[in-house]
Amino acid sequence: GGARSGSPVHFHIAAWNLLVHGRKRWYLAPPCNASYSSLPVADWVRAGPSEEYIQVVQHAGDIVFVPDNWGHAVLNEAESVGVAFEFSFGASEFSLNV
Repeated sequence: GGARSGSPVHFHIAAWNLLVHGRKRWYLAPPCNASYSSLPVADWVRAGPSEEYIQVVQHAGDIVFVPDNWGHAVLNEAESVGVAFEFSFGASEFSLNV
């Protein structure tokens, strides 16, 4: 996405995120503080994230791992291209109950 675009605050199952090109700022919160927001991430950042968020800057070639149910928002600080993969530990819809 373009600079100042990104993902609003949300959470889901575990995921790894590889940044191929650009720079992203991640805002991460433990599950006890996780939430959802429909506010565009640039507006949310301008309003000032609360203190429970850990900030991480991701550069091209970096992988960010987000554990299960951790709240997060992502702001592209520059035009960015990335690949993400969500996964569950243990059983899945493809497991056999034997």
